[in-house]
Amino acid sequence: MRMEYWGLDLAVLIIGQVLLKAQAQISITAKEPTGSEKEGSSYTFEWDFNLPSSGSLREIVFGLWEKGYTSSYFMTVTKRYGAVENPELRKKHPDYVGRVQWMGDISASYAAFRLENLRLSDNKTYGCQLGIGDYGQTIDSKITLIVLKTSLESSTSEFLHVPQARNAIVGQVTEFKWEYHLSDADSKDVKALQLSRISNPQTKELVLWKARDHENTTDPKYAKRLLATKSKRHNSRTLSYSFKLFNVTLNDEGNYTFKVEFGNQLRNVKRGVFLDVKGTAVCI
Repeated sequence: MRMEYWGLDLAVLIIGQVLLKAQAQISITAKEPTGSEKEGSSYTFEWDFNLPSSGSLREIVFGLWEKGYTSSYFMTVTKRYGAVENPELRKKHPDYVGRVQWMGDISASYAAFRLENLRLSDNKTYGCQLGIGDYGQTIDSKITLIVLKTSLESSTSEFLHVPQARNAIVGQVTEFKWEYHLSDADSKDVKALQLSRISNPQTKELVLWKARDHENTTDPKYAKRLLATKSKRHNSRTLSYSFKLFNVTLNDEGNYTFKVEFGNQLRNVKRGVFLDVKGTAVCI
């Protein structure tokens, strides 16, 4: 009987050594734990990884680093489907929609994601997570990004503040606020300001409010529910617009975009936010 227990202990020991060896072969390392770049430019997050075999890789995920691991997924990469942006990103983190690009090479054990058109709000820690095997095993690594502010005398017009994705309740009031800075040239060449909404990708953009030639116009359906307020800092080239939407309905859900158009060259700067409406419509 003692020999049988000894044999069992030996088998457990061997299996444990095999598992420890396999674990030692799994790793992911950031090329730079901290990176910095100027706003308006791009930054590439880079990792090298090592796996026992290429077939053990299930997926590569890029997102925000929160509570000690990668969460708030922005993009998932697999061998079969390639790079896929998280469909929930438009609701949870609309500022990142369309700005993340896969730049890596799985065959070379290289994971890389480029974040384009950097903003001051991108000052965060980001993570890369490898999904391994069929049992849900994951390993993570992080990189902290520091976005450097450019001078207000820059020749580029930019948004300084945009509203975050939010929930609204039927019958209540919700508010959006955009703040932007105009370059010297653009401040003298503003053609129009516009607030628009798209309820889903299949519908046409609806212009809710527009300011042009010192005249403001509001869509008749929103005339009694939408209030626009303009303000500016001591620096006359930094302005903000606040929009209050009263008596919110389920039909108000969608993407809201504020746009500043310039001159006759059809140039513009614009930023959007997703409004998620909760509640039950009242039947009359």
